Amino acid sequence: MARPRKPDVCVLGGGMWGVVLAQHLAERGAPGEIYNVCSGTPVRMADVLRQLVMIARVGLEIREDPALMRGIDTPIVYGDNAKVRAATGWAPTFTLARSLRDIYEDARASAGVP
Repeated sequence: MARPRKPDVCVLGGGMWGVVLAQHLAERGAPGEIYNVCSGTPVRMADVLRQLVMIARVGLEIREDPALMRGIDTPIVYGDNAKVRAATGWAPTFTLARSLRDIYEDARASAGVP
């Protein structure tokens, strides 16, 4: 039987701090507003893939095929956390590398892989 999935602590804003952040937003945030809880740093998907390959220690060659690239794709997408910082004083505390490592290790454990 698969064990229950635990949410990524990075998504929750770091455990207890995530609860505090939610409370601060409830008290200080504007009703109906959207707040991005994100690093605010642009990251290419190819770089995320490269990090995952390194974490998994697998020998993969990553190549981009220009024929598969679409002109309508947005070249860069990232969140702006200025509003949540201003409303709550929140700042990111986890690196992308740490989050990816945690997710990878949890996926291995969920699959029963030592």
